[in-house]
Amino acid sequence: MKFIKKNILLFSSVMISVFILSLLMWFYISQKNQNTELLQSIESYSNELNSINNNSSSLSFVQKDLQEANNDSDKLADTFKSLKLYYDSLLNSGVNLFINPKHKSSTAVNAKITRLFTQLSNSCRKSNIKLGASVQTPSFGLVEPSNENAEKFGFGFDRYDGFWPSFSENEVLFLGVQADIVKLIVENLCSSIDNNNSARLLEIARESAGSIDAQNIGTNLFRPTENEILKLYRKADGVTSLLFQIKMEANTKVIRRFINNCRHPLLLCDLSIASTSASKSPNPIDSLNPFNINDQNAFTPDNVPVVSVVDSVAVLTFEYITGVNFNFDEVLSKFSSDPNNVFAKNFLKRVGINVLLEKDD
Repeated sequence: MKFIKKNILLFSSVMISVFILSLLMWFYISQKNQNTELLQSIESYSNELNSINNNSSSLSFVQKDLQEANNDSDKLADTFKSLKLYYDSLLNSGVNLFINPKHKSSTAVNAKITRLFTQLSNSCRKSNIKLGASVQTPSFGLVEPSNENAEKFGFGFDRYDGFWPSFSENEVLFLGVQADIVKLIVENLCSSIDNNNSARLLEIARESAGSIDAQNIGTNLFRPTENEILKLYRKADGVTSLLFQIKMEANTKVIRRFINNCRHPLLLCDLSIASTSASKSPNPIDSLNPFNINDQNAFTPDNVPVVSVVDSVAVLTFEYITGVNFNFDEVLSKFSSDPNNVFAKNFLKRVGINVLLEKDD
């Protein structure tokens, strides 16, 4: 103890040195362990990175496929946009009689059709359009009606002149729209005739509006042939329409004007023309079909080009587009349920439909 007391400074220095040495040893061992763990971690991450690189190299085609998918999406969006614009132009919702029908109640539609007989008969008389069949159209095997019968021309609604069954609400809607379309067709015909021409409206036929109408429509029922069905827009999924067939006798100049006066959504889908002198032909209506080019259409005195025929009997089939549905609500619902819908947003934006974008905003 005396030695320590006499050499307290030396002893303190030794003790401090031992403490520092111990501390350094502990720090060294601690750092060595950490370095070992760090090296092991680096080795583990290196192995994982090598595995990822190996997997990435085996999936090198994904980037190319994604680029091709984006290109296909752009093409699909452009095609869909063009198709939508085309069908929107056909539907022409601004003037479409089916989009916002004017007559909803059964009584209103009944009154509408009752007035239709007088209104259209007067319009035809003022425009020099005769109503009903004539002995001048032997190709139809019809005879000249009396003035009394001509006054009762039904414009596709013969059975409902003074008779009105109990229709369903849906049939009433369709009958009202059909009446408006028939009025449009006749008005287009009236505006196609000038003071130097005349015409004869032989018949107007239409599709039935429902089961009750089908039981009562009688001879006004229009059943399209297979050839006419092939030319209809409603063969495309999502397109709905109403069909009408008009039989008339007129100068081909009048017929051309009539066709030109019909605008979307009223579309001509089939046309057959025969000369009034073609009674010698076994099938005169088809003999001058401008949509068929074959040996039967050879130039003969009784079978001449349409532009040269002065008096012709024409059968015109019209399709009135009532709706176009692309089932986009279903597409939107699927896109909306996908949290990662950036791809969907880009597609909709390119198409021009911003419903999903507005919902997120």
